[in-house]
Amino acid sequence: MGRNALRCGAFLPQRLCNITYVLTPGMDYRVTYEHSLATAPDEFIVNVPSQLVSDVPSNIPKALLPEVIEKLILERSPRMGRIRNLKLI
Repeated sequence: MGRNALRCGAFLPQRLCNITYVLTPGMDYRVTYEHSLATAPDEFIVNVPSQLVSDVPSNIPKALLPEVIEKLILERSPRMGRIRNLKLI
């Protein structure tokens, strides 16, 4: 597996561990969602009306985009607890 390959559990759900996706040049997606803070993960206090998420691998299947984008947002924002109602716009 190459240096840029997705690792099982890092971006992909466990059910897709046997499939290898190589990272390709990134795509940009605009999303909307609600999130909580890490200190209170069950209290969704912020509604994000629009956010640009950059460098999403372009070869991720469309069905997995919400999961991958959610993981990217959470990795880039460690103070966030959970995300719900994520939608591509």
